[in-house]
Parts: sequence; structure tokens; C-alpha cells
Amino acid sequence: MPRWPGPDGAQLLAQATRGRHSDLRRISDVNPGRRAARTCHGAALSIDRLAPMVPGMSANTRSNSQKKNVDELFRARGVAFLLSQVGAESSKRWAERLAALGLDSRRVMLFWHVALVEGRSQRELADALGLPETRIVALVDSLEEQGWIERRTSRQDRRARRLFMTQRGREGLNRIMQVAEEHESETAEGLSESERAQLVELLERLASTSRLRAGVHPDF
Repeated sequence: MPRWPGPDGAQLLAQATRGRHSDLRRISDVNPGRRAARTCHGAALSIDRLAPMVPGMSANTRSNSQKKNVDELFRARGVAFLLSQVGAESSKRWAERLAALGLDSRRVMLFWHVALVEGRSQRELADALGLPETRIVALVDSLEEQGWIERRTSRQDRRARRLFMTQRGREGLNRIMQVAEEHESETAEGLSESERAQLVELLERLASTSRLRAGVHPDF
């Protein structure tokens, strides 16, 4: 049985609507006040029929607000689904914008962290990203080959090499920030400044609750 809510909503919908239309009509006839929205197949689905499929849910004991929450999840209006939907679209468009510059999101993420705090060693950068150093070696090499960053020997420790942006890297950063500004404007289109600020605050709270590392994408 899939968890609720979860990525298997289509499977749950199929289970909920499985059976003969006559069964659904009998349920609706018995409980006409509990009809949910019509499904994509045009059949009416009641909260009573959905209840046995959701762990811990009983149509007789749940409050009206709880039933409303389940109904919104069923209609794909839950926070988890909407965040995933918008996030997937945003990631796709961001990747397309970077591809036009000959870049990819992983290299840009690493380069951005170099730009945030120049002079860190490769190990310090990996620690900031929450990754093993071996995961970023190829990306650092790639950015150095492109002439965007350079490794310099540390004055304090001759064995350590620290990462800095080059002049070409600074020019590249300006282009990336222009693209980022366009992407942000498109993603937040339709929101006022105050609504955008409120949304950012709420998303930061959710990210903190989920113990996500600030400024690091989970897919990095």
C-alpha cells in the first residue's frame, strides 16, 4: 500500500477508482453528501471509499478539516506535490539557460561556492558542500581548464592549494548572475514583492526543518 501523501498518487487513484461504476454509484447513492470531485474518468469518488486505502484514516472519525486536507491531497493541492512540481520545472529551465552558456548546474554550483568565499582549500570547499573531496575534484579540474578558477599555493601551508576566481571567472560570474536574475523573475512571475519575500521565508523554514544544507542543491 503506498504511503499518503507520496509519489504513487496515480496508483492510489487507480486503486480508488478500480471496480465497477455501479459500485461507485451505490456509494454515492448511500452518501450523496460525501461525494468528492469527479475523477478524470468522470466517476464520483467518495471519502468513504478513499478512507480504507489511507493508513490511519477513518471516514467516521476524521474531522471536517482533516477530510478537507485529504481531499486537497487527492486533488494534487498538497505542499509536497506543488513544491516538487514547481521545483522540477524550475530546475529544467535553469539547466536550459545554463546550457546556452555552455555550462551545467553542477559546475555552476561549485563555481558559485568558490566565488562566495575565495581562498578555501579544495577540502574546505568539499566540507562546505557536505561532500567527500573526491566528488568535486573533476569539477574543480574542469573549471580550472576553462580558466574560470585557479589553484594557488597557500602562504601558510605550502602543501595546501587554495581556490580563487580568475578575471575570466569574474566575467563568467556576471553572465551567470544575469541569467539567474532572469530565471528568478520568471519563476516568481505573478507574485508581488511582499508575497515573494513571504514565500522565500516559508521555503527557508521548510528547508531548515528538513535539515537541508543552505545554498546546496540536494541533486549536487
